[in-house]
Amino acid sequence: MTNPDAPKDYARQNGCKSIFAITNNPVIEKLVKHLGGDTEYRLVRLEV
Repeated sequence: MTNPDAPKDYARQNGCKSIFAITNNPVIEKLVKHLGGDTEYRLVRLEV
């Protein structure tokens, strides 16, 4: 990604206040932390 702020810019232009994503990629988590995002919450799944 050449502009890591591109998703934030796009969201702002479309009236969004937050971006939510699901990932298990540590590189993405590190990038989100670097950009000031919150990575403390975890999505959990239980298959039945």
